[in-house]
Amino acid sequence: TTVKKVQIASIWDRTPSAWKGTLLQTLRGHRDAVFACIFSPDCKRVVTDSSDGTARVWSTEFISSLLLVLESHKSAALCCAFSSDGRLTASSDRNTLTLRAETGECQLTVEREHTDVIFY
Repeated sequence: TTVKKVQIASIWDRTPSAWKGTLLQTLRGHRDAVFACIFSPDCKRVVTDSSDGTARVWSTEFISSLLLVLESHKSAALCCAFSSDGRLTASSDRNTLTLRAETGECQLTVEREHTDVIFY
């Protein structure tokens, strides 16, 4: 038996009026399984983390619009978050990287080996 890794993230409308769910967007581009996904506070962007070692920032205002590919992880990126003002994203594997969402510029890298993934 072969297990297929899902390399996409899907955004669904799950409001009461669409209780069965309506597919709004499919985000394609990761080369391996997608493990985490979170919306920015203003819901205009989504960040996804994947075992391909990347975090990707997407626009929700344009169908499947990839804004940034953040390739700073040494292993699978498993957890992500936005700051409360939406200007920074954080993504982690066994080290944590905080990146400016608008440019991808690295603001802080904390490299400290952990025995497991860092979850926020």
